Amino acid sequence: MKALAVSAAADVVRILDAEGQHIGKGILVADRHLLSCAHVVNLALRWPRAGHAG
Repeated sequence: MKALAVSAAADVVRILDAEGQHIGKGILVADRHLLSCAHVVNLALRWPRAGHAG
């Protein structure tokens, strides 16, 4: 089995909502793909939080 090598120099991105407010951060993993937490994506897209009333 090969070991997975991860670069410590990954590109960190700021995720903003439609008004330009900082919502959270992510990591750029390809030219058009980034990795972030579900709650950051939900906030940026104004989706309701799963499992929470409101």
